[in-house]
Amino acid sequence: LAKAAANLAPRMNTQELSMVAWSAAAFGSGRWPADCAETVARAFGDRATDATPRQLAKASMAYAKLGTLHPKLMDAVADAVLALEQPFAASLNPQDVANLAWSFSKLGCKKKRLFDALSAAFVAHLRDDDDSFSSQQLTMIVCAFGLLGLKDESM
Repeated sequence: LAKAAANLAPRMNTQELSMVAWSAAAFGSGRWPADCAETVARAFGDRATDATPRQLAKASMAYAKLGTLHPKLMDAVADAVLALEQPFAASLNPQDVANLAWSFSKLGCKKKRLFDALSAAFVAHLRDDDDSFSSQQLTMIVCAFGLLGLKDESM
């Protein structure tokens, strides 16, 4: 299955690529050869600007769950998030904010501009509805900022 997905990756869209990556994470890294993971990561990274916020979060979470850092993928995801419509809260829902923060911190990707954007979305969502984040999402966000040693006074 992994080899078939890797062979098709260059022709897949971002939804298909994010779903393949997430499926691989669900199966575990032992069933996902490194070359296949690299091919899917490269294909998604090449198309990241076409991805929805949910697909960006899902792809980055998949590789974080696998514990596999693909710097070009994470750079492409961060750039795509930063290119989203502002204010970021209009583009990123609470689940996307939490998943992106967690995945980047899990992989040790300290992207200050990305975390500034995630913080802005976080604060805006809380200002609109202080129940917009679940306890799990709040924990993911707090842990992400803490693990990377990032401080944001607005939070």
